[in-house]
Amino acid sequence: MKRIRYKHIQAILSACLIASAGCPEEDTSDGSEQPPAQTAHTNGKDSGTVSPSTRDAGTMGTPATPTSGSAAEMDPGSFDGKIVAAAMDDAVGGFPVPIWLYKGGVYPTDDDGLLPIPAEAVKHRTANPDLWSAWRRTPNGVERKIGREWSPLAYDDEYAALAPGSRINATFNSSGDVYQERKYRFTSTGRFEYCREIAVASIRPEYGSGTYEVDGYVIRLRYSGGTVETLSFVHDPKLRPNSIWVDGSPFKRDNTAASTALACP
Repeated sequence: MKRIRYKHIQAILSACLIASAGCPEEDTSDGSEQPPAQTAHTNGKDSGTVSPSTRDAGTMGTPATPTSGSAAEMDPGSFDGKIVAAAMDDAVGGFPVPIWLYKGGVYPTDDDGLLPIPAEAVKHRTANPDLWSAWRRTPNGVERKIGREWSPLAYDDEYAALAPGSRINATFNSSGDVYQERKYRFTSTGRFEYCREIAVASIRPEYGSGTYEVDGYVIRLRYSGGTVETLSFVHDPKLRPNSIWVDGSPFKRDNTAASTALACP
């Protein structure tokens, strides 16, 4: 099932999107039935968060601080493809997109086709060292290196990975996409539905259903027709229960449709 990645159409949509200053506040209801596998941290702007001065380095990990964005000057010995956390930075139009912060103080500057799986990350970095750069922690939050300059991330939240086998019971709608509407419905029994509608009358909606498996920052969708999709997945039910990111695209919870089948004309 072919997808159009969110950031591939951002340039087209930038004139149509409504820029946001930051992620909106959300309710504290928890649509997931299992807690994330590790603790998420922010810079203290939300209640219950941890300030930079009191971050738990043993939980989130403290990477080395590279002096350059070149692969040769980073710490290859500590890079094993494992992710410290998923952070968020601005996309075109002000919508956040995931940035994968890897152990060893590195991150991919272009993650097209890269799944957040250790073996895939090691393979990608070996084959494309010029597509990786450095990140570091500072008293003001996480910074990443772009060229010769260090730049702070637009958002200071760090999203924890979900435990293997986690379940979600909610419906989510695509956010910030004016040319297509996409919906995911997940149930606590491990089932999902997917609907995609294009804003062109001659194109029929796309619908699929099956079972899903969550493992860290990855979700596997097994469609009833036999197709299997493995996509990146970010959802921290404690930090931001009304948001998910699938394959880099943002989705918001639809609290009016959680217990009903998707309407997909």
